[in-house]
Amino acid sequence: SFILFLSLSALIAIISVISGAFGELEVKFLVTTSVVALASVCVLACSASSKTGFANLGMIVAIVAALMLIAGVWLEMSNDFYWKTSVILAVFAVAIAHFLALSSLPLSSYQWLKISAGMSIFALATLLSFLFMTEFEDTPRRLLTVLSILVALQTVIIPILARINKTKA
Repeated sequence: SFILFLSLSALIAIISVISGAFGELEVKFLVTTSVVALASVCVLACSASSKTGFANLGMIVAIVAALMLIAGVWLEMSNDFYWKTSVILAVFAVAIAHFLALSSLPLSSYQWLKISAGMSIFALATLLSFLFMTEFEDTPRRLLTVLSILVALQTVIIPILARINKTKA
Protein backbone atom coordinates (compact mmCIF):
# COMPACT_ATOMS: atom_id res chain seq x y z
CA SER A 1 0.00 0.00 0.00
CA PHE A 2 2.90 2.37 0.74
CA ILE A 3 4.47 1.60 -2.64
CA LEU A 4 1.10 2.24 -4.28
CA PHE A 5 0.84 5.56 -2.43
CA LEU A 6 4.32 6.63 -3.55
CA SER A 7 3.59 5.55 -7.12
CA LEU A 8 0.34 7.53 -7.16
CA SER A 9 2.19 10.54 -5.76
CA ALA A 10 4.81 10.26 -8.48
CA LEU A 11 2.08 9.99 -11.10
CA ILE A 12 0.38 13.15 -9.82
CA ALA A 13 3.72 14.97 -9.86
CA ILE A 14 4.51 13.80 -13.41
CA ILE A 15 1.07 14.79 -14.71
CA SER A 16 1.38 18.20 -13.04
CA VAL A 17 4.81 18.83 -14.53
CA ILE A 18 3.92 17.60 -18.03
CA SER A 19 0.58 19.41 -18.19
CA GLY A 20 2.06 22.62 -16.86
CA ALA A 21 -0.87 22.83 -14.43
CA PHE A 22 1.12 23.40 -11.31
CA GLY A 23 -1.19 25.35 -9.08
CA GLU A 24 -1.89 25.54 -5.39
CA LEU A 25 -3.70 22.19 -5.25
CA GLU A 26 -0.84 20.34 -6.96
CA VAL A 27 1.67 21.91 -4.59
CA LYS A 28 -0.44 20.80 -1.62
CA PHE A 29 -0.58 17.23 -2.97
CA LEU A 30 3.17 17.16 -3.58
CA VAL A 31 3.99 18.55 -0.15
CA THR A 32 1.62 16.06 1.45
CA THR A 33 3.06 13.07 -0.36
CA SER A 34 6.62 14.20 0.30
CA VAL A 35 5.90 14.66 4.01
CA VAL A 36 4.23 11.24 4.22
CA ALA A 37 7.17 9.62 2.44
CA LEU A 38 9.74 11.27 4.71
CA ALA A 39 7.75 10.49 7.85
CA SER A 40 7.40 6.88 6.71
CA VAL A 41 11.15 6.55 6.25
CA CYS A 42 11.72 8.02 9.72
CA VAL A 43 9.18 5.68 11.33
CA LEU A 44 10.67 2.72 9.47
CA ALA A 45 14.19 3.58 10.63
CA CYS A 46 12.99 3.98 14.21
CA SER A 47 10.91 0.79 14.22
CA ALA A 48 13.77 -1.24 12.74
CA SER A 49 16.00 -0.20 15.59
CA SER A 50 15.84 -1.75 19.02
CA LYS A 51 12.51 -1.31 20.76
CA THR A 52 13.73 1.41 23.08
CA GLY A 53 11.91 4.42 24.39
CA PHE A 54 14.10 6.53 22.11
CA ALA A 55 12.88 4.62 19.04
CA ASN A 56 9.29 5.09 20.19
CA LEU A 57 9.96 8.79 20.73
CA GLY A 58 11.34 9.02 17.20
CA MET A 59 8.21 7.45 15.74
CA ILE A 60 5.94 9.76 17.72
CA VAL A 61 7.93 12.87 16.74
CA ALA A 62 7.86 11.84 13.06
CA ILE A 63 4.10 11.26 13.08
CA VAL A 64 3.32 14.48 14.98
CA ALA A 65 5.59 16.50 12.68
CA ALA A 66 3.97 14.98 9.59
CA LEU A 67 0.46 15.63 10.85
CA MET A 68 1.34 19.22 11.74
CA LEU A 69 3.01 19.90 8.38
CA ILE A 70 0.15 18.40 6.39
CA ALA A 71 -2.50 20.20 8.45
CA GLY A 72 -0.56 23.44 8.11
CA VAL A 73 -0.43 23.14 4.33
CA TRP A 74 -4.09 22.20 3.85
CA LEU A 75 -5.48 24.60 6.46
CA GLU A 76 -3.13 27.34 5.23
CA MET A 77 -1.82 28.14 8.68
CA SER A 78 -0.22 31.55 8.96
CA ASN A 79 1.06 31.32 12.54
CA ASP A 80 4.88 31.53 12.58
CA PHE A 81 5.18 29.63 15.86
CA TYR A 82 3.11 26.77 14.39
CA TRP A 83 5.39 26.47 11.36
CA LYS A 84 8.58 26.78 13.38
CA THR A 85 7.38 24.07 15.75
CA SER A 86 6.42 21.81 12.84
CA VAL A 87 9.77 22.22 11.10
CA ILE A 88 11.76 21.71 14.31
CA LEU A 89 9.83 18.51 15.05
CA ALA A 90 10.56 17.34 11.50
CA VAL A 91 14.28 18.14 11.91
CA PHE A 92 14.44 16.11 15.13
CA ALA A 93 12.40 13.26 13.60
CA VAL A 94 15.03 12.98 10.87
CA ALA A 95 17.87 13.30 13.41
CA ILE A 96 16.48 10.54 15.65
CA ALA A 97 15.86 8.23 12.68
CA HIS A 98 19.33 8.96 11.29
CA PHE A 99 21.01 8.27 14.62
CA LEU A 100 19.04 5.05 15.21
CA ALA A 101 19.80 3.79 11.69
CA LEU A 102 23.53 4.31 12.25
CA SER A 103 23.36 2.91 15.78
CA SER A 104 21.75 -0.30 14.59
CA LEU A 105 24.78 -1.25 12.49
CA PRO A 106 27.02 -3.90 14.09
CA LEU A 107 30.18 -2.02 14.97
CA SER A 108 31.17 -2.86 18.53
CA SER A 109 34.87 -2.02 18.13
CA TYR A 110 34.02 1.49 16.93
CA GLN A 111 31.33 2.38 19.47
CA TRP A 112 33.01 5.75 19.98
CA LEU A 113 32.29 6.59 16.34
CA LYS A 114 28.57 5.94 16.80
CA ILE A 115 28.57 8.18 19.88
CA SER A 116 30.45 10.86 17.95
CA ALA A 117 27.98 10.58 15.06
CA GLY A 118 25.06 10.94 17.46
CA MET A 119 26.62 14.05 18.96
CA SER A 120 27.18 15.53 15.50
CA ILE A 121 23.68 14.68 14.29
CA PHE A 122 21.97 16.20 17.32
CA ALA A 123 24.25 19.23 17.36
CA LEU A 124 23.33 19.87 13.73
CA ALA A 125 19.61 19.37 14.48
CA THR A 126 19.86 21.75 17.43
CA LEU A 127 21.67 24.38 15.37
CA LEU A 128 19.12 24.09 12.56
CA SER A 129 16.31 24.43 15.10
CA PHE A 130 17.94 27.51 16.56
CA LEU A 131 18.24 28.98 13.08
CA PHE A 132 14.55 28.35 12.38
CA MET A 133 13.57 29.98 15.66
CA THR A 134 15.73 33.06 15.01
CA GLU A 135 14.78 33.19 11.32
CA PHE A 136 18.38 32.70 10.19
CA GLU A 137 19.67 35.92 11.69
CA ASP A 138 23.45 35.89 12.03
CA THR A 139 23.77 32.39 10.64
CA PRO A 140 26.92 30.68 11.96
CA ARG A 141 27.77 29.40 8.48
CA ARG A 142 31.11 27.90 9.39
CA LEU A 143 29.72 25.89 12.30
CA LEU A 144 26.76 24.76 10.18
CA THR A 145 29.14 23.69 7.40
CA VAL A 146 31.53 21.86 9.75
CA LEU A 147 28.70 19.97 11.45
CA SER A 148 27.17 19.04 8.08
CA ILE A 149 30.52 17.73 6.85
CA LEU A 150 31.03 15.69 10.04
CA VAL A 151 27.53 14.19 9.82
CA ALA A 152 28.03 13.30 6.15
CA LEU A 153 31.46 11.78 6.84
CA GLN A 154 30.26 9.70 9.77
CA THR A 155 27.18 8.60 7.83
CA VAL A 156 29.43 7.22 5.10
CA ILE A 157 32.18 5.79 7.34
CA ILE A 158 30.01 3.85 9.81
CA PRO A 159 28.35 1.56 7.20
CA ILE A 160 31.72 1.00 5.49
CA LEU A 161 33.35 -0.01 8.77
CA ALA A 162 30.36 -2.23 9.61
CA ARG A 163 30.75 -3.95 6.23
CA ILE A 164 34.52 -4.42 6.74
CA ASN A 165 33.90 -5.83 10.23
CA LYS A 166 31.30 -8.21 8.82
CA THR A 167 33.67 -9.59 6.14
CA LYS A 168 36.45 -10.09 8.72
CA ALA A 169 34.20 -12.13 11.01
